[in-house]
Amino acid sequence: DSAGMLMELNRIKRQCYSCSEEVQSGGCSAIGRTYHKDCFKCSNCKTVLEAKFFTEEDQPLCENCYKELTCPVCTVCGNLVDGDGVMMKGEEKVYHTHCLTCSNCTNTIEGKFFTMDGKVVCDACAKDQVRKIMRLNLCYER
Repeated sequence: DSAGMLMELNRIKRQCYSCSEEVQSGGCSAIGRTYHKDCFKCSNCKTVLEAKFFTEEDQPLCENCYKELTCPVCTVCGNLVDGDGVMMKGEEKVYHTHCLTCSNCTNTIEGKFFTMDGKVVCDACAKDQVRKIMRLNLCYER
């Protein structure tokens, strides 16, 4: 009968996705599912989620777990790069902007940088090396 079917659909709609018990009141909806507030947890660390959450493969995650699963790791310090980072073209290496330093002068690189012989070099050191090479070439030509 249609009334019984409607009641069953309503019950399923109000069923907690996590514990399968009926959500009487005070539940929440997320990712197209209904949960008891205490059952809406990070699928990774099981922390109860509040207003802010993320999803990965249709699973709810807290901010920390989301970053751990999606953010790259800095090649230098090993920490997550969850903001501005630098990635070398043609390489899989990612750096925090404050971890990327010049191989010659060891200053933190700001702005342009180059790779020379597989090493990261700041703009000033790269220009200096080019000047030295130019001087050597002039010496050889004489």
